Amino acid sequence: MISDNNTLTSQDQYQSIFTQDLVGVAFVNLNGQFTNCNERFASFYKETPQSLNGKSVTELSKAEDSGCYLDGLKKLLSLDNHRLTCEQRVHQVDGSILWCLFNWTLVKDKNGVPLYFVMICQDIGESKQSQVTTTNSAMMGALGKMAGGIAHEINNPLAIIQGKAMQLYKHIPNGKLTMDYIVKELAKIVETTERMSKIVNGLSSFSRNANKDPFIKNNLKIIMSNVLRLCMQKFKADGIKLDVLETPDLSFDCRGVQLEQVLLNLLNNAHDAVFSLPEKWVQIEFKTTGDRLEILIKDSGKGIKPEVASQMMQPFFTTKEVGKGTGLGLSISKGIIEDHKGYLRFDSSAENTCFIIELPLALDSKKQFGI
Repeated sequence: MISDNNTLTSQDQYQSIFTQDLVGVAFVNLNGQFTNCNERFASFYKETPQSLNGKSVTELSKAEDSGCYLDGLKKLLSLDNHRLTCEQRVHQVDGSILWCLFNWTLVKDKNGVPLYFVMICQDIGESKQSQVTTTNSAMMGALGKMAGGIAHEINNPLAIIQGKAMQLYKHIPNGKLTMDYIVKELAKIVETTERMSKIVNGLSSFSRNANKDPFIKNNLKIIMSNVLRLCMQKFKADGIKLDVLETPDLSFDCRGVQLEQVLLNLLNNAHDAVFSLPEKWVQIEFKTTGDRLEILIKDSGKGIKPEVASQMMQPFFTTKEVGKGTGLGLSISKGIIEDHKGYLRFDSSAENTCFIIELPLALDSKKQFGI
C-alpha cells in the first residue's frame, strides 16, 4: 500500500489529463484496487468515480477477461519501461460491452520502489466494429473459395439419400422388400443425413463472429475434422494432395471456431499458391514441446520472397490479382493467434513454404494477482 503523500506527489504529472476528461484516467494500487479515477473513465463502465473506488479490476471484468487485466498488471512489473498498451473489453453495468484501448504505466518513487498503476483509457468501439466487419468479410471470402468443394460435399449425400429412397419406392409394388433390407437402407439414409448435418453445422459455426466466445477446452482432433470437412473436397477436385500427419489427441484452451478460421485461411492460401505448380501438395504437421503446440502448414512452393515476407502480415497487403484477395487474411489470422497468447510466423529457413502457428496448451487466466 502507498501513502497519501506519495500518491498526491506522484499523481501531479497526470493532473491535467485527469481533470480535462478527454480520456479516461484511473489509479490502481498494488493490490489491483482503484483508488481514484475521473468521470470519463467511470463513464466507460457506466459508473461514478465514487462507486469505482476500492473495487478490484477483477470485479469489473468477466471471468474470461479477469486474467488479462491481472496479467497486464503483473507484466508491467517486469518490463524495462514499465509501460504496456493493449485492447480490452469493458463490461458495463447494464450488460453491454465496450472496446477500449488501455495504456498502463507503473509509477515508482525516486528509489525505484513501485507505488501504483496508472490506466489511461480510450473508447475504440467504432474502429473495433470496423475490424469485426472486415474479419467477417474475410471469413466469408474463405468460405467462398471452398464453395465448390462444399457444394460437392452436400450434393454427394443428397444423391445417396435420393438413390436409397428411390430403391425403396421401386420395390414396394413387387413385394420384394424384406424387413432386413428396409432397416439396412434406412440406416444408410440416417447416416448420410447426419453427415450432411455436420457439414451444415460446420458452415454455420465457421461463418459466425466468435470474438466474444470464452476460452474453453477444445480437442485438436475435432478442430481439424471440422476444418477438413470444409476444404478436403476442394483440394481433391483441384488435384492437390492434402496430407495431414498424425494429429495429437489433446485438448487446450482456445476459441475453437477462431482457430478453425485461421487454419482454413492458411489452407486457402496454400491451395492458391500451389494450384498452378507441377508438384501440388500441402502438408499439416503437429509438434508439442513442453507446454506449447506448433501447427505447421507446409506446401510444395519454394518459399516467399523476402520483400513479400516482410510485409505480408500487414493489413491489406496482397500479391494476388485485383478481386482475388483483400490482403486481410494473414493480418487477421495473426491477430487471432496473438489473442490466444500465441504466434503466427513464416519459417524462412524451411526448404518449402511453411507457416507455423504456436499456441500455449494452458492459459494461466485463473491465477490470482500478487507481487
